[in-house]
Amino acid sequence: MHQCQIYPFVEFDIANEVKAVKPLNLFGTAVLFGVPSIALAIVLYIAIPVAVRAGIPLATAVTVQFILVMGGLAAAAWIGAHHDRENGQRVTERLRLVRPRAKQIIAGVLLGLFMLGTFTLLEFTRGWLRNIMPWGPPAWFAEFLTKTHFQRIPLAGNWWAVLVYFIQYAFNVLGEELWWRGYILPRQERAQATRAWLANGLFWNLFHWFFYWNLIPLLPSCLALPWLTQRTKSTWTAVIGHGMLNGAGLVRVITLVWNP
Repeated sequence: MHQCQIYPFVEFDIANEVKAVKPLNLFGTAVLFGVPSIALAIVLYIAIPVAVRAGIPLATAVTVQFILVMGGLAAAAWIGAHHDRENGQRVTERLRLVRPRAKQIIAGVLLGLFMLGTFTLLEFTRGWLRNIMPWGPPAWFAEFLTKTHFQRIPLAGNWWAVLVYFIQYAFNVLGEELWWRGYILPRQERAQATRAWLANGLFWNLFHWFFYWNLIPLLPSCLALPWLTQRTKSTWTAVIGHGMLNGAGLVRVITLVWNP
C-alpha cells in the first residue's frame, strides 16, 4: 500500500479517493431550490385538486403528497450527504444533526420567537400582494383549516385531526431543513464562505413563490434562520426555529380539538 505525504501531519491513501464537501455555486443553488419548488407547486395547484376530484379525501391527498415531496427532500438530503462528506464523517455529522448543545437549542428557541414575531408584524402585507398578483391560492386551501374542520376532518373532540396535522407538519419542517440547511448550506459555505446564509435565505424565500402573499412576511425569517444556523453550525437550530413558526398551526388545531 502506497501512501503520500502532502503536509507534515496529513497522510492519505492514494488508492482511495479523498472525500470533501463539494462547493455549490449560485446556479447549482438555483437548481436545488427550484426543482423542489416547482414540484411542490404542481402538487398544491394540480395534483391535490385532481386527487380530490377523483374521490380521494382531501386530508389523504394532502398528507400522501406532502410525504412524497417533503419525505423525498429528506431522503435526497441523506443520500446526498452520504456521497458528499469528509473522510470518516458520519452522515449525521455531515447534515449537522449531532446532539445539540444548550446554546444551539436556546438559539433555535430565540430564532423561533423572532420568526413568529416578524411574520405576525408583516402579515398585513399579504393583502397588498394578493391585490397585485393575478391569481389566488388553490381553492382547496380555503378548507386547510377552519374553526370546525381541518382539511374536511371534523375538529371537535377528534384527535385524529391532530395526528394528521402533525404528520404533515413534521415532514414539512424536517424535509426542508435537512435539504436546505443540512445538505445545501454547508456546500454553499464552501463556495461563498461567510455570505452563504444570504444566498440560502433569498433562494428559500423565492422557493415560496407559489404562496406569493407570504413572501414579505417570510423574508425576515428566511434570512435570520440560515444566518443563525451558519453560526451555530447545527441544523437543530433551524429545525427548532422553523418548527416553532409552523407549529403555530398545530397549536391552533389542538386548541380547536380540545375546546371547539
